[in-house]
Amino acid sequence: MRRPPTARSPPWTPPPTGCSGSPLARPQPAGAAVHLARGTVYFTLGNGSVRAVSPRTGRQTWESNSSVEFPGPPLASATHVYVASPNGRLAALDRRTGRVDATRPGRNDAGPTGMADSGAPLLLVGDALYVPYGTRCVYSVDVRRL
Repeated sequence: MRRPPTARSPPWTPPPTGCSGSPLARPQPAGAAVHLARGTVYFTLGNGSVRAVSPRTGRQTWESNSSVEFPGPPLASATHVYVASPNGRLAALDRRTGRVDATRPGRNDAGPTGMADSGAPLLLVGDALYVPYGTRCVYSVDVRRL
């Protein structure tokens, strides 16, 4: 039977440095959005830059210019990292190297994108990637045919 914590024994041990995990080996730019997907930390910037960083070592494994302006949260599959802009522009990056393997142009059939700072979260169901864009629109693409 487990005893409840007392004043002398906290329920957790605080990390000695004030943070958990490894420090970043390279500082990231101000304004970078931080996302964790499939065990990798991704930093995305409004200019389309995507950086992959190992959470264990803090070292950058790759950096790529996705050409997707204001990318939303990246979605990582077993082989690719996908990012999309508020107007639906899509890029598929190789998950190991960051190389841009495929892109799709943005859509202009949804009217203004509103005040979106970045693309909305993507959804992958089997081989169908659902890409939200505009205010209330979505399109899908077969990732095998990108």
